[in-house]
Amino acid sequence: MSFGTASFGAGPFGTVLPVGNLQVVNVVLPVLAALTPKQAIGFDVISKFDFRRILVFAEFTGKTPEMAHDGEQFAVGYAESTRVACGARCWRYSIKRSRGWPAAVAMRVYAFDVKGSEL
Repeated sequence: MSFGTASFGAGPFGTVLPVGNLQVVNVVLPVLAALTPKQAIGFDVISKFDFRRILVFAEFTGKTPEMAHDGEQFAVGYAESTRVACGARCWRYSIKRSRGWPAAVAMRVYAFDVKGSEL
């Protein structure tokens, strides 16, 4: 299964995370230890192909993942988040969790092309 993922909570960050035809890049949190409960986590999702749908999940240690964005809209607990186009095959996300972030979170991105194939 192809996906991009980025973890937040402790240590240095800023690495491009290519997985197949998908990249999660330009993460807006330079030092993970600085993650505060109400901080927005930003990243770009880029592909070589046109997107049909992008799903974004927040994963927390020992808990069920939360869907932050279902490809159409943000979940209720992520209503302050934004998604804007930043190029022909690029979406820029700014994710905020209304209850705040716990000590660590991993953002997992699943993307599908216009034919419905997973990138």
